[in-house]
Amino acid sequence: MAFARMDGERPASAATALSKAVSSATFRQESGPMPIIVGRQVIGAIGIGGGTGDVEIAKAAIQKLLDELSKR
Repeated sequence: MAFARMDGERPASAATALSKAVSSATFRQESGPMPIIVGRQVIGAIGIGGGTGDVEIAKAAIQKLLDELSKR
């Protein structure tokens, strides 16, 4: 499990992003955060705060993870 906050972001962004990630994983749908699904199983989620580039960064991170998992 990992968590990182972008440099210069508000401290509250961390709590908000974690809450969004949990909600996304629980309901298996995007709500700002993006669930990570392998097959039909939710294996995690990324909470995003809506800052510039957040969606693109989250999608790239998910794709990298899925690429790495497919190599196994």
